[in-house]
Amino acid sequence: MNTKLSIPFFVKRTKTNVNGLLPIFIRVTVNGELIEFTTKRFTTSEKWSVEGNRMKSTSVESKSINSYLDALKAKVYDYQQQLIREERTRQCRKHAEQDHEQDKSEPINGKFYQKNQERIVVAKKSLSLYQ
Repeated sequence: MNTKLSIPFFVKRTKTNVNGLLPIFIRVTVNGELIEFTTKRFTTSEKWSVEGNRMKSTSVESKSINSYLDALKAKVYDYQQQLIREERTRQCRKHAEQDHEQDKSEPINGKFYQKNQERIVVAKKSLSLYQ
């Protein structure tokens, strides 16, 4: 499951609020499909670094907002890892079910039984790693 993930932050200059502050947005792009949503944080254009995708001042406010943006980015990465683990678990279960169906149709003999037991051990280990 190779996915390209991009998580930049940006300000929307067209959405300036009544206090003259710009809302900070996050854009999550996965394999070319994107979603944008607000972080519910605001800044001025002077304090925003377009290149760094974060606030450039070292004030307490800037550090607080940058920490919040880092936490949001970490949540997106955590969610991506969770989806990868769930996909791997589904694939392992699917293969185990296919092997089980195949096992029903084959005659039981010494070699087959040993091969089947090895598959079960590998499947159990794989499932325990991703749960």
